[in-house]
Amino acid sequence: MGRWPTRPHTDDPPATAGLITATTVRVLTPRPGTERRVMVLVLRRGDADLMGYVSRFATVAWSWGGARSGFLLKSTIMCRLAAYLGPPLSLARFLLAPAHGLVQQSYAPREMREARVNADGYGVGWRAHDGSLARLTYGMPIWADHNLSTLAAHIAAPVWVASVRSATAGFANHPANTQPYMADGLLFLHNGYLADFPAVRARLRRALAPEIECSIEGTTDSEYVFALLRQVLATADFDIPEALRETARRLFDEFGATSGLLNVVVTDGERLHALRHAQAAPPPTLYFTIDDEEYPNATLIASEPLTQGAYWQAVPEHHILTVDGDKPAQLISL
Repeated sequence: MGRWPTRPHTDDPPATAGLITATTVRVLTPRPGTERRVMVLVLRRGDADLMGYVSRFATVAWSWGGARSGFLLKSTIMCRLAAYLGPPLSLARFLLAPAHGLVQQSYAPREMREARVNADGYGVGWRAHDGSLARLTYGMPIWADHNLSTLAAHIAAPVWVASVRSATAGFANHPANTQPYMADGLLFLHNGYLADFPAVRARLRRALAPEIECSIEGTTDSEYVFALLRQVLATADFDIPEALRETARRLFDEFGATSGLLNVVVTDGERLHALRHAQAAPPPTLYFTIDDEEYPNATLIASEPLTQGAYWQAVPEHHILTVDGDKPAQLISL
């Protein structure tokens, strides 16, 4: 591959048919009136799938002909998540085998409104043979983990959750900020954000029980959402769907989040619960299937359909999907 130009062109149209051209990106830095330009590497589908890593600050404008013809991306960046409940399944079948699995969604998502790549880490969680929960998190892009393919072939579980991360500006790229989070017998994923998070976090810290507040390891709004869910479950006689509803209500009504996106998946190792919700904005996409022929007798949940089958359907907005073994899936309105 030749040398990249020091001053990238901004008027090249998107490439077609198997090659995504190098894309010029204007990154507006925190210093008012300043910007820098970075180049996203060429992605060729074939022997290898590679995507350049784009540093994020506050706002990114992707442009095919200068800023006026581009579209603006807010600093509320989205992730992609997936979950599985069914007969024991290898991590390779869950994470690596699907035609549009999380590896593909890390560099070529189809339904993300506010980012182009999910290159800020990945994580998986599962129910182990002894019934306990386990997780693995990695602070680099999922395609950069050269151990994953070997490891994935040798771990099987009846419950899986996974996420590829596109970090919100200000939240460090670190394993402590990489989902899934695990505590109190739960695995937790969140795709979304909370507006006014510094103020919301201060209120949450005052309200959380000391043992829950002290257990927070990272800095993300997602982990604080999980902390509040844990507190609701610990202090009220709620099941998980009721606790998810109460957590969403308190975040917006009591703790002052003026807007936010709350797509959540949580499991206790026996059941899957998925919330699709938002305040003052459309919620991110979330789908499920109970009929996919590639995964018989199983339920899959994902930000984008993992397979090409016609059996995927959207979780309705402002609803909770609950899947419990052989019982019919339930949709519960908020």
